[in-house]
Amino acid sequence: MSYSTPKPLLDRLGRQGAQTLALLLIVVIAVTDDATGYAMRLSVFYLIPIALATWSSGLFTGVGVALSSSLLWLYSFRSEHLYLNQGFYLWEGAVMLGSFLAVAWLIARLRQALSQADERFMRVLETMHAAVCVVDE
Repeated sequence: MSYSTPKPLLDRLGRQGAQTLALLLIVVIAVTDDATGYAMRLSVFYLIPIALATWSSGLFTGVGVALSSSLLWLYSFRSEHLYLNQGFYLWEGAVMLGSFLAVAWLIARLRQALSQADERFMRVLETMHAAVCVVDE
């Protein structure tokens, strides 16, 4: 008897599908943020496509999505708001990019740690000589 666990949504989307969804989400967030005149500061929602891309495709893709999100925000936000001091605008962009990169790095490390833990668990199960049944409650 073979039992297979249902695949999570990210696994069913596949790498290409997750990347496409991440890019689509970036555009939707940017358009929505622009439409509201940046009154609600929706830039925190860029973390969702960054996490999606990093989890499904790795750190390199997550960094690319983080960079794209930050550049898109910087370009569109500047056209709507004029800063008296250019340094404040650049500082806000740098903090945002740094935060996005930190989240991408943390998610990549989490994915790696979970993968290693799963491999260790499977190795232990395979080396056991007794019958073992693992049930997911």
